[in-house]
Amino acid sequence: MRNSISNSLKNVKQTYNISKQDLLKQSSSTKSRVLSVPQQERGLIEKVREQRIKENLFLFLMQKREETNLSIASTANKARIIVSPLEDIHPIAPKSNIIVLSVLILGFLCPIVIIYLINLFKVQIRSRSELERLSEVPIIGQIGKNEVKDQVVIRSNQSSGIAEMFRSLRNNLNFILKHKSNQTILVTSTASGEGKTFISVNLSMSFALSGKKVLIVGGDIRNPKLRNYVQVSRNKGLSDYLVSDDSWRNYVNDSGLNDNLKVMVAGTIPPNPNELLMEPRLKEFMLQAREEFDFVIFDTAPVGLVSDTYLIDEYVDVTLYIVRENVTPRAAVDFMNMQKSEGKLINMYLVLNDSYLDSSYRYGYGKEYGYDSKSKTR
Repeated sequence: MRNSISNSLKNVKQTYNISKQDLLKQSSSTKSRVLSVPQQERGLIEKVREQRIKENLFLFLMQKREETNLSIASTANKARIIVSPLEDIHPIAPKSNIIVLSVLILGFLCPIVIIYLINLFKVQIRSRSELERLSEVPIIGQIGKNEVKDQVVIRSNQSSGIAEMFRSLRNNLNFILKHKSNQTILVTSTASGEGKTFISVNLSMSFALSGKKVLIVGGDIRNPKLRNYVQVSRNKGLSDYLVSDDSWRNYVNDSGLNDNLKVMVAGTIPPNPNELLMEPRLKEFMLQAREEFDFVIFDTAPVGLVSDTYLIDEYVDVTLYIVRENVTPRAAVDFMNMQKSEGKLINMYLVLNDSYLDSSYRYGYGKEYGYDSKSKTR
């Protein structure tokens, strides 16, 4: 029995110890909560303070809004209607008639002003009418734009617009020269690239096709281009003849274009072209050649750059001065007029080259020839 009582007391004691531990834990937890109460109280006080501030601000703003509404409601309207407005179906502004008229006027004036400004700043000769207005030198012919790749545009049994224009130039020259044979024609221009050689070769072909014996001479011995147009195997020509003792006939070749057309190319480029053209052999050649050929045509250097042409011009009958449309500057017209007034170039006439003609240009039997193709280098 004693053991039983002892075990019971131990159990009771152990139970009390467990209860004691639980109470200690509860006490510790309670103390922690009690310690946190002041911090929570401070947070609550802050929230309450913010609420009161915002509440006061809200009440203040509401009061001001009511005061403003009362002030607006109590202010009397100073404006009053004196006369009732008149009803009109037509608007007073903007006035549609004035707008339409302004648009029409601007539509007419703007293109005119633009065209005027373009013409004002464009310094090249643009048309035959402009050249006739500015120049004191008569125009003997007009050559249209070259539509074909071949630079020799007039050949046997060939009929084209540009070929007919070269025939027209040939007929005009025959009229001026009174259909006489043994004539010498000089072709020049203000600057390079205006079509001297192109005109010389095709004009020579035109005379050759009419049955005339023609000699074309490369008179530009500084920058010769004639050889590019004809089929000549030898390069020796005028300059080589002038420095030799040979007959000029030894330097004349078949052109390869027509049996009636012979050619003397410029030859070797000399170091002193101007002095070379002052040789007496040039005059001898000119006098003899015109006796053997119906026409001698000289393709010479541009007079606006060098003076070589003046040395040849004294032996010729007609001078053709080439003007290329949209290339030759207007200022060159004053130079041409000076050449004529001072008599530096004999029997001077202008030829307008690479010219634009209206597509309605027609020739013979209802066939139409157009001249509005793209320009090509000549």
